[in-house]
Amino acid sequence: MQFTITINQVKALQWGLNAQQTLLFAFVYECPSWAKPIKVDSGIYYALSKAKIVEELPLLTDKPDTAYRLLRQLEAAGVIELSHTTGITLVRLTDKGRTWNRGVDGSEKYPSKVGKISEEGRKNIRGGSEKSPTNQDTSNQDTNQKDTLGSSGDAPFAYSAEFDEFWLSYPKRAGGNSKKGAFKAWNARIRSGVPAQDLIQAAKRYAEQMQAKGNVGTAYVKQAQTFLGPDEHWREALSSNIRQFPAGKNGRPPLGDGEFYHPDWESGTKIVCHVSTHDPDTGYTLEYMRKRGLI
Repeated sequence: MQFTITINQVKALQWGLNAQQTLLFAFVYECPSWAKPIKVDSGIYYALSKAKIVEELPLLTDKPDTAYRLLRQLEAAGVIELSHTTGITLVRLTDKGRTWNRGVDGSEKYPSKVGKISEEGRKNIRGGSEKSPTNQDTSNQDTNQKDTLGSSGDAPFAYSAEFDEFWLSYPKRAGGNSKKGAFKAWNARIRSGVPAQDLIQAAKRYAEQMQAKGNVGTAYVKQAQTFLGPDEHWREALSSNIRQFPAGKNGRPPLGDGEFYHPDWESGTKIVCHVSTHDPDTGYTLEYMRKRGLI
């Protein structure tokens, strides 16, 4: 059962939502922080069954059909979009719905961190225990989605659909990989004018490179926030034309004009590079070497 739900009465009144619709939307608004993302042709949605709503919101309704009817009403109000796969309802926020927790200046109206609180203040607030925990994770393990590709202690957080597509494309790694930290770095790149699709494509190419080297699931995969950070490692992946080939009869595929085997070939990595983008001696991208004054 959901312990705590934050309701923005001002938005609810502006949007003409009744009490039931408001309660359900406040719950749906948190879905990107815990529900399983599902990629369909029209983008990223989140799995949210009618039974899940009934289980988590006993004050709302005990009837799955009523829960679905309320979802359709929220869709008609323009705050969510619905889709379906076999046997499960998919939901995502609209641009209008994403403004639920924002002030008129675009900032979060109820941010997860509002500044420093003294230890004494924390103790007074908590009273030594948490009857209504701030952690809004839900009890159904089948639909919970951890915020990391490795491990992390991130709190519930609302992510954009474009970032979730990036996150699903990014290679898994061993160890910590903060989704929230990566989202902050993502937003910094977006604010600087980098197209979201460039970052998504960079993640896909980086995943291909790590797969070719056999590094997926290891600590050799960069943390996503480092990949998206100010050093712009994502640009190296985006500009790379390293590509994986099926082995030929002699174990090595034929090379085209200007192509060469990556230096890691002897370790079993079946990839080739092109001299227009990579240094034959090191395998580094030329852009990477120029940025560091190596050429």
